[in-house]
Formats: sequence, structure tokens, C-alpha cells
Amino acid sequence: MKKILSLALTLICILTALTACNNASTQQPTINAEIELCTDELLVIKVTETTQNANALDLLAKLQSEGKVSFESFDGGYGAYVTSINGVAEVANGNEGYSWMLYTSDEDLSSTEFGSLTYQGRVFGQAAVGASTLKLKAGEYYVWAYEHWSF
Repeated sequence: MKKILSLALTLICILTALTACNNASTQQPTINAEIELCTDELLVIKVTETTQNANALDLLAKLQSEGKVSFESFDGGYGAYVTSINGVAEVANGNEGYSWMLYTSDEDLSSTEFGSLTYQGRVFGQAAVGASTLKLKAGEYYVWAYEHWSF
């Protein structure tokens, strides 16, 4: 009887620990942000508060859950790829088209060598990583621009 009780208690402890770990990993990151500008070609967002694990895709998801923006994306080889914001979808025709490009004021995670965008006199570098990898920082701007590309 003691062995059965001990086994049952051990199983309960393991299940409790697994449930706690699972709940911790599914918690949504805290993000507070302000949309400064939202047009058919530009979405400018300033993050005012965030947890360490939040990324640019989480930011769009939070804004969508609040009814402030809508977006579509898919998981690609380099992480999430945003294909549409507020109903404005990517258009690709052979070797040219229009896509949503991500820029940020965070100089540690962007590069003007990849591309740049000027907004209110500030130059933002194109994100060096994708939306699902780009970690947010409080005080930084995240800008989605619908731009023409060709190769």
C-alpha cells in the first residue's frame, strides 16, 4: 500500500511540475505600445514596455487582439514572414513586387546596409532578423513599410 501511495504522490508531483512548466512557456509576453502612424503603406509603432521574450510578431499579434491592426503571416525558413497588414497584401510578379519590410530604431538589431527608412527626421535600419526573432526593447520604434522590390 505504501508503494502505491508513494507512486501516486510521485506521479502527482511530476504532473504538477509539467503543468507549471507548460503554463510558463505559453504565457503571453507583456507589451505596451503606441501606434504613431497607420496608413496603407506605413505602420509606425513605439514600444513603451515589454518583457524580454517579446518579439515583433508578438507585437503585431497584441495589436491585432486589441483590434488596432490586422495581419497575416506564415512560418518560413527564416521564421515568420508577414504577408499582409490591414488588408494590404504582398504582390509578387516574377522578379519584382511589393512586400512589408520591417525597420527598427534599435541599432543593435538593424542595419542601414540592408536598407533604411526615414521617419520624422530619424533614420531606421532594416531589421537584421525576421519578425519572430526580432526581440523588442522599450523605447524603440518598429516600422512596417510596404515597399517595392526587384532583383
